[in-house]
Amino acid sequence: MKSGNNIENARLSFLRYYLIYGLLIYSCCFSGGCSSLYGIKDVKKDDLSQIDKFISDNNYSGYRNSRLQKTYSKFIVDKFKNDTTLTRYFLQPIQAFYYDKNDYLVSYHVNCNAGGFPNLKWNRNGMFDSYPPRTQTVVNQYFHLSELTPFLKNTTPNENFANDEKESKIVVFYTLMLERQSKKLIDLIVSNF
Repeated sequence: MKSGNNIENARLSFLRYYLIYGLLIYSCCFSGGCSSLYGIKDVKKDDLSQIDKFISDNNYSGYRNSRLQKTYSKFIVDKFKNDTTLTRYFLQPIQAFYYDKNDYLVSYHVNCNAGGFPNLKWNRNGMFDSYPPRTQTVVNQYFHLSELTPFLKNTTPNENFANDEKESKIVVFYTLMLERQSKKLIDLIVSNF
């Protein structure tokens, strides 16, 4: 009998240990304790002053800055309703779209395929060693720039992105929630052209 009690006590002790350990991990990660470790910030929704500060602090004011409209998500869900992978890609918080002079998507990069954790490896395998960079995420070429521009609200007066006749155009989605990762991608893009 005594050996049965010892086994039961050991089982309970083991269970208590992992239960306490699991609660510690849960409380650390989901109460924000681990967030700063991975560069995740608590961002106030629609706080334009935070965005302006990010642009100013990183010398990005020389680039056209637009705000993604909330209707973009519904558009993506409707457009790619039969392809959950593309829906997932196009709804990620950090993305880079490279369009050619005819506004066709020629290179596409998305955070969920960058690799690396907690620091995303945007230039994995030298993808950004050429311009435009080699595409990281293969998508159908039918996501034309004209489909994206209605969802980009210019924050810079008198700027019209849609009628720009440059050889190529780059659209970057970033989030201040993942500011460090966003900055790494933007800086890599800037250094690439």
